[in-house]
Amino acid sequence: MNVHIMLDNFYTKRFMEYLAAYFPADEHAFIILSVDPHKCYVDRRDRAGMLVLDIWRPFFRLRYLNDSAIRAILDSASNVFIHFLNNWGSFILMRYCSNDGKEGKGRRIIWLPWGGDFYDFTELEQFSAETHKLMGPVSKSGTLKKVLKRKIFFDPWRKRAIARVDLIAGDFRSEYDIIKHHYDTGAEYRKFFYPNPLNFQKLRHVSEEAPADWPELDAVKECSKLVLVGNSGYPSNNHADVLQMLSGIESCDFGVVCPLSYGRPAYIEKVIAIGRELLGDRFVPLTEFMAADRYFQLLRKTDTAIMNHFRQQGKGNIIPLIYLGKKVYLREAVTTYREYAADGIRIESTDSLLSGNVRDMLTPYPDEIKITNRNIITERYSDENARKNMERLFK
Repeated sequence: MNVHIMLDNFYTKRFMEYLAAYFPADEHAFIILSVDPHKCYVDRRDRAGMLVLDIWRPFFRLRYLNDSAIRAILDSASNVFIHFLNNWGSFILMRYCSNDGKEGKGRRIIWLPWGGDFYDFTELEQFSAETHKLMGPVSKSGTLKKVLKRKIFFDPWRKRAIARVDLIAGDFRSEYDIIKHHYDTGAEYRKFFYPNPLNFQKLRHVSEEAPADWPELDAVKECSKLVLVGNSGYPSNNHADVLQMLSGIESCDFGVVCPLSYGRPAYIEKVIAIGRELLGDRFVPLTEFMAADRYFQLLRKTDTAIMNHFRQQGKGNIIPLIYLGKKVYLREAVTTYREYAADGIRIESTDSLLSGNVRDMLTPYPDEIKITNRNIITERYSDENARKNMERLFK
């Protein structure tokens, strides 16, 4: 039995649907961690082999300290997959899948990192100087309380949990190397990526023309070019540097769209304020989730995308943009830039852009580069490769 410990979100829902379509249902069970009662993506009705933990309920957390249902589902497992190793994932792993004594039971523990579950616990600086200024000062007492809670309670669990892991499965081997550098683990690397939530063929044939009832883009409908900045409302997007750079470009015949439908509310408000101050009506913040078809149209209409993350983030936008032949800017030190460039994908440098090399920012790629990028990204993230990677892990 393969038991998957996952957060309740869109990607989990898509992964479960994928497994149901291609793998025997009786070989997979799920422990779903629900952290927000207002955001439920996984259908809980009549689902055999699924246990939902409402960890947002304080009283329920006490019950999970010694829960027979959790123990029963994990006792049946030959493989336990931790999709995003948060504090509760670490606790469950050490409480119910300890490597000590009889509880080990020969189970393999496979960690599938999502980025934040290891980057946020390294010394890597994720925020630019401008982002630090935008976020403002944080109270020392609040910072100290958070640090102490993490050091005393969470870090020891996390370190022990990672030491227990047998395999680390992810898209980029370079991120496995980062984990090995920062944690004491003998885990081996395996190739894995989640099934592409986008249908490439459908994406390719979506119209670039904005529908008449698209008020979000009314302000920039007369602009000849569209620039997408960042992928979310988290400070790690480092929006301020990019918005300041764009405001200094002499040509004003381009609009700027910022996806801000999720993230930190206080930071999102500041990004909207600085965007409107610097770019006026040419700045369009997208603060609501969009239907898939509508978002596909936005990506089709985009000419250039600029990501200013200091670590791997935003692949859900980057992959379809590359497929569509769009010009994508990433920081050179980020694993996404290095891995894709090594594959032969043409990626542009955000570092160079922020240094003033903006001349070709809005110039589209020639067809030769577009076709090469599309072919490489299609092969890399094909359904066939996704299934092969999963089959190797499930054995």
